[in-house]
Amino acid sequence: MGFLKKIAKKVWHFVKAVVRVIVRVVAVILTAPFKAFDFAFGWIGWPRKKLKLHIAVLQNASGPLIPYDKLETLRPSIDLLKKTFKDHGNVEVQP
Repeated sequence: MGFLKKIAKKVWHFVKAVVRVIVRVVAVILTAPFKAFDFAFGWIGWPRKKLKLHIAVLQNASGPLIPYDKLETLRPSIDLLKKTFKDHGNVEVQP
């Protein structure tokens, strides 16, 4: 009985591998036109992608870890994030 179980397991792994390859090939074929368009016109920077940024201020029993009046200290980090995403990924970060 153990012999049949080993063979069935090997057959199952083979079938899964074949299905994975087929799915990858189909995905490459279906996405190729979009990738070609992006490759050809990506240097234009159009269309710009958008990312919404949410900042959660953590707190413990004694209150927030960053007092609300000091939240402006995060501004340089947020500006650096916006600049980096815009320069390297053509992504507009929105609050």
